[in-house]
Amino acid sequence: MPDKTDSDAVLRANLAFYNKHASGYDTDPAIHHLLSHAGQSLIQECVDFCRKESKGAVWVDAGCGTGQVMSIAKNFPITIGFDISHSMLAIAHAKGHRVLLADASNIPVVSGSVDVITACAVLHHLPDPMQFLTEAFRALKPGGMLFTDFDPNNRPSHGSLLFTYIRNIYRTLTPKRKSIHTINRDTEKQSHLADYQMYYNNFFNGESVSEMARKAGFEVVRIDYYFNKEGLDKRDLVPFNYLIRRVLMAPVTKMFDSREIAPHFLLLAKKPPA
Repeated sequence: MPDKTDSDAVLRANLAFYNKHASGYDTDPAIHHLLSHAGQSLIQECVDFCRKESKGAVWVDAGCGTGQVMSIAKNFPITIGFDISHSMLAIAHAKGHRVLLADASNIPVVSGSVDVITACAVLHHLPDPMQFLTEAFRALKPGGMLFTDFDPNNRPSHGSLLFTYIRNIYRTLTPKRKSIHTINRDTEKQSHLADYQMYYNNFFNGESVSEMARKAGFEVVRIDYYFNKEGLDKRDLVPFNYLIRRVLMAPVTKMFDSREIAPHFLLLAKKPPA
């Protein structure tokens, strides 16, 4: 965990970056792969599972941004999103979502009042994910569900020649994109600080987050490791590249433990029933 000064710098970087780039967020090509057809289907599947498991009707989306995840999963009677970026929230509000300006370290709900909490592409932005997990546990009802997704599965081995080779194959066969994250050097530097756990914590991964969730009191229900969801959806890829990727990547993913080579993970966790 960074010290207080660094934590404040991370929060300021997130606030400045997403307030500045909110207007282009929904159309950013780098965000598109997160919410491709396959990505939307997976989010819908996990949210539906959470609702079934929790048997509830109150859903809070942490770090909701422009409301993209809330727009995908519409099966909850009561849905509330929160974020620290007022510019992102303004867009979510314009889409008809109920939103609040708040920090993930202090979820603005009464203890034990929420059935499902989602945090998609959120944990790696936080200076201290444990604070959020503790808050999520407090906010959830007994039997409530937590779903986190699209966080980096960082490992020291990811600096190895093998991982570099695998990553380069994957990147080569993925369509190139310009992004709000790489407009210029200053923007990229600010983006890296905002994505704190991705760039400054080599041990932020599925296992470490699962362990934090358990320490917060959760039961870990499911953890999946995967390459970009775009890779699940051939409609988002050049057909020839998709075929080559299947030929080159399939043997690699079978030969090695996905925990060691996959760049992303998702987590489903449950607050034990009373």
